[in-house]
Amino acid sequence: MDLLEIIDNKQKSEPQIKLLIDGLLRSPWQCPDKLIDKHVTKSLAKILKKYKRSVLYFVFSNKKFCWFNSYITKIDIFLYEIEPFKAASFSLQYELYKEIIIEDLEKQGLDYNQLSVEGQQALVGLYLYATIAIYDVVGITNNHPSILKKIPYLLVKPRYLDAYLIQQFRRYCNIHSNITDYLYFYKIIKDIELQKLKKNSDFLKSVTNYLVDKTISINIRYLEKPFSLALQQLYERAQLLTYLICLLINSYLQKDKIYSQSILINNSELLKAGFTQDEIDCLIADIGKRTGFYNTILEKTESKHLLKLKRFSIKYCFHVHTKSLLDKFLKTKDKWFEKSYLIPYLKNELNSKRFIVGRGFQRNNKYANEFSNYDIDVVIYDKKTDLFYFCQVKHRLTSLMTNFRNELNTFGSEKIQDGIAQLTGIKQIINQDLIKQQIITAFQNTSLTTSYIRKNDFSQNSRFLFIHNMEDFDFCVSQEITMYEWNTFRNLLKGYMVSSRIQNNNIESLEQHKELIVDFADLNAVKAISPANNTGDSEFKISKEYLQITIYSYSQLIILNKKIRSFKKLECLAPYFN
Repeated sequence: MDLLEIIDNKQKSEPQIKLLIDGLLRSPWQCPDKLIDKHVTKSLAKILKKYKRSVLYFVFSNKKFCWFNSYITKIDIFLYEIEPFKAASFSLQYELYKEIIIEDLEKQGLDYNQLSVEGQQALVGLYLYATIAIYDVVGITNNHPSILKKIPYLLVKPRYLDAYLIQQFRRYCNIHSNITDYLYFYKIIKDIELQKLKKNSDFLKSVTNYLVDKTISINIRYLEKPFSLALQQLYERAQLLTYLICLLINSYLQKDKIYSQSILINNSELLKAGFTQDEIDCLIADIGKRTGFYNTILEKTESKHLLKLKRFSIKYCFHVHTKSLLDKFLKTKDKWFEKSYLIPYLKNELNSKRFIVGRGFQRNNKYANEFSNYDIDVVIYDKKTDLFYFCQVKHRLTSLMTNFRNELNTFGSEKIQDGIAQLTGIKQIINQDLIKQQIITAFQNTSLTTSYIRKNDFSQNSRFLFIHNMEDFDFCVSQEITMYEWNTFRNLLKGYMVSSRIQNNNIESLEQHKELIVDFADLNAVKAISPANNTGDSEFKISKEYLQITIYSYSQLIILNKKIRSFKKLECLAPYFN
């Protein structure tokens, strides 16, 4: 069971809980106190309402006159891991909630950077507690009796602990995947002069090929040459994005940090690198329905010659700015990724001595009244574990910034749940003669024999996987169907795992190539073989010593608009829902 699934099921079954969760996820300062009081643990509700009150006072109040009240002015957050007192700083919490805070404030015509320090601190604290409250409301946590008395001391209930640890493992993998991407760029940019980086140069094309494969799951080597017009336009856009990312990383090298929101670049730099003005203008105009900071990576400024280049994650940048062009390419191709790309790729890339790759199949409409709908894009048989993996692949799902609100919305969306339903449909009838015949056809012209398939009990050695291209839903479970992001799944099949560590203030990438004899549908088994659990100097281990945050607040007592005194207090202990 997945924590997202627990929350999704709860809000679908109880309308009032859905109303409360929606209120906590979107502009939580507007969430009704009545709903909070009714469903949130009393001591936690009291804190949540105090942060609401503080946000309304410091961010939205014009008069700023106060007869008598106290407001939050600052929060301190500490993260307890294997090693005690490891800081989870305010800035890191802001990074976690940045996208939705900016989005919600923009709807009110406000800029986070223009707020007072007190307003910023109160906002981040409110979003932090709103997240904690959601897990409390759906029953994932318990307010643990302790000597702290009125201080909330929340613990994950034992029956949900494995699901919580898998969630942390997912976050760990996503973070280190991003670190690996940046390390890749650090290494290559240190060894090249940017002035020599030109459109269609072998070097830029090599880096672009890497990113196209990593971000939109297409390996250039498996595409027909010459490129069609649509594919050529897509590839040219990818080269421009790659060049811009190189400029960003280079600026980090100069400043020795990676937290800048944006940098200014000269339009002429892009022209000198071989990109046309039309290419540049089209990228600037590619905002789709996105608003605010995350609408486009490149923006015009008041100066004719200067452009603002924003700090986007590499995956987000490629997903949003290649979508329209990739859709254009795929428009004339019926399920191109699943039918024309996937099978040749897997057959060529996987170890054929271990894995046998079979074609996909689906329910014939003449059986619509007899069987639930099912659709399998590829079947993989693992000789070492004697397991069959029946995979449903969704290559082009909408990619979002990684945050809890969008995760929860997308998890329960029709596109994902339709894919899950197609797998649960076949799972129930996997030993039917009709299905066995389709499996025999899927493995025609392979070494897997018809007699083995006919006698095999598929209810015992079949696994069902939902493969997609959204890292937010890597290592997820829905209705007992395991979900993987494409890159993760293919790397596991190849026995390739990456982690990173900090040593002497340097970040190092650790690569591991090792055949993985494991049930890939068993997320706990996969977690157990991860470098996160087995590298002695791993930055943090996913273990039963699960993460816990301790929050201190600084309050200000105001009487007749005068600051009477400030005080600090231990406010809450809770699991770290990052």
